[in-house]
This record gives sequence, structure tokens and C-alpha cells, in this order.
Amino acid sequence: MSTIETRTAEFKDIADNPGRQLKACKTQGKKAIGVGPYYCPEELVYAAGMVPFGVWGSSGNLTLAQQYFPPFYCSLAQRTLEMGLQGQLDDLDGMMMTTLCDTLKPLTQNWQLGVPQVPAIVVSQPQNRKTEAGLDYAKSSYGEVKAQIEDIAGKKISDEDLNQAIAVYNDWRAAMRAFIAALGTHPGALAPSERSSVIKASYFMDKKQHSEKVKELTALIGESSADMLPGGMKVVISGIHADMPGLLDVFDELGFGIVADDVAHESRAWAYDVPTDGDPLEALAKRFCAIDNCSVLYDVEKNRAKHLIKIARDAGAEGVIIVQAKFCDPEEFDVPIIREALSGAGIPSTVIEVDQQMEAFEQARTALQAFTELSR
Repeated sequence: MSTIETRTAEFKDIADNPGRQLKACKTQGKKAIGVGPYYCPEELVYAAGMVPFGVWGSSGNLTLAQQYFPPFYCSLAQRTLEMGLQGQLDDLDGMMMTTLCDTLKPLTQNWQLGVPQVPAIVVSQPQNRKTEAGLDYAKSSYGEVKAQIEDIAGKKISDEDLNQAIAVYNDWRAAMRAFIAALGTHPGALAPSERSSVIKASYFMDKKQHSEKVKELTALIGESSADMLPGGMKVVISGIHADMPGLLDVFDELGFGIVADDVAHESRAWAYDVPTDGDPLEALAKRFCAIDNCSVLYDVEKNRAKHLIKIARDAGAEGVIIVQAKFCDPEEFDVPIIREALSGAGIPSTVIEVDQQMEAFEQARTALQAFTELSR
């Protein structure tokens, strides 16, 4: 195998085995805190000497979660609760969850009822983020989260601890932005599934360790001559998450080169750094309040559409694939606005509806094949 293939295989092994990673943490005597979507201040977990462990559902069917949620709730929340109810997350010492949408709010409540063995750490964040009151609210909420994490860790988090964690995370965010930029220039260096593995592994690894490995891989990508996969199309993907194996297989088969993304589970997670001056807890709050262009965050002007057009143009994309999470109301409200704006800008787009319970992606394959042929 080439060096790029070797490095990518390491990421894939971690991304495909989160349970093993969690067990390894416990074997080493470390405490781990689950971190759900979206934009949790996981630097607080890191500063407390514990392991932040990403939990964004998983592929599979529902059995136990159906007793708590109606069938028309998004699978991301349902599959997360299902994992908790089945005991798959019992090695966690806590579960950090936000209340940024109408599905996540009852998830936090149902979690506390159905999974009491894993304490819920509820992160309440303001939707009115651009006011002084919004910043004060976020800081106050993060202070409550900090106190809960300190109780679980059995230690106080000093400003120095938090500043060090912020530095580690800002370095990781910069490394991920550089990685995405390198693939934008050399999209043929990694298949979409390999790209996804690099990203997904970050949710189960120490951020400092992940940063080091990503920087090495980025340097190799920059030296690569694989500018495009054979017969492929340069695309931008947008949505909440796009790491379903079946969908990625289709992307691989069609030779898509993902030159950029607007995905909450991907580039939105590292788009904004934490300020490094002043009170570190307030800096975390400032980072959240600065975030824009996301369907679960209040945006009266719907600037996400303009943002996506800029991403596509800057990356030289031939089209945009909107990976629509089924039953995600905020995303569904955004899609018509985004598609109209993309059409007006002369950028082809298509929508692929996904669900973590999906097993067959033939319909998606047909739609994406047609999109490729009609967009050229």
C-alpha cells in the first residue's frame, strides 16, 4: 500500500470500531463523556482530563427507542437513544447533549428517563446569539456544564487547564481546515469513504493525536498527483451528516470528488475557533455565538444559501449534493431556499434523503447517476 493508503487505513480502523476505542479508554483508567450534536463545548471535558467521545447515532434498526419517540422523529436522535437503551454506551461516564432543535429537547428528557446509568449533561444554548444577553446566557449555561463535568471528573477545571484545551482544539480545527483544503485541490487523493473515515475517527480520538496524524496525511495529499478520480465529478455536500456506509459506497462507485462540504458533522464542526484572550469560559461562549450558516441555528435572513454558493464557487464544484436527513424539520425548511439560490447562481444541485435505518441505497444511486449526467 502507498503511504496515503496506509495512513487512511489507520483512520478507518478507528472510525469503524468506536466501541473498541471506548473500551480502550476505560482499560486505561480514563473517564469518557459522550458528546452529541451540535457544537458542545467539549473543551471542558478535555480540560478535566477526560475523553470526549462523539455520539451521533449509528446505522441500524430501532426497537427500544420506538417506545420513547414517534416514528417521524429524525433517526440521529432515535439511534442515539437506541444505543443508550441497549447498553452500548454504558462505559460512558456522562452524555453531553444540546437542545438546539425540537427533537434534541425530548432526547435529553428521554435519555434521563431511559438511560439513568449514564448521567445527562444538558447544554442549553441561546438561539438569539448576536446580543449581549445571548452571550451572557451561553456563558452561564457553560458554567453549569463545567460544574457537572467537574463533579464527574472529581477535580476542578482551572483557567490554565481550559486554555490548554482550547489551544489543542484550535490547533485541531486548523488542521482539519487544511485537510479539507488539500482535498479540494487534490480530490482524487482519497475516495469519499476514506475522507469520511478521517473525519469520523476524530470523534473517537484524542484531538492532539488526531491533529498530528491529519497533518501528516495532509502533507502527503499535497504531494499527490491524483487531481480527480477517473470519470468523477467535483461536488460539495451539504447537510447534517453524510457518513452512512451505503451512501458513501455510492459516492465511491460514481467517482465523486468531494472538494468541500457544508455538513454539521464535518466542516461546520471546525469552522470557528475559540478566541484566545480573556476569560476562557466566556471565550467558549463567544465561539458558539459566532457560529452561523447552520440549519439548527436561528438565521432570519437564511444566509446559509449564500454561504453554500460561495463554498461551491471557491472550490470549483460542478454541483451540490444536499444530504437531507429524513424528518429533520430545520433542514427541510432550508432545502427549498437553498436549491432556488443555487439554481439562480447556475449551480446544479440534487437532494438525497437519508436515514440511519436505511439499508438499501439503490434509489440514491439512480438519482446521483442522473444528476451526474444531467449536470454536464
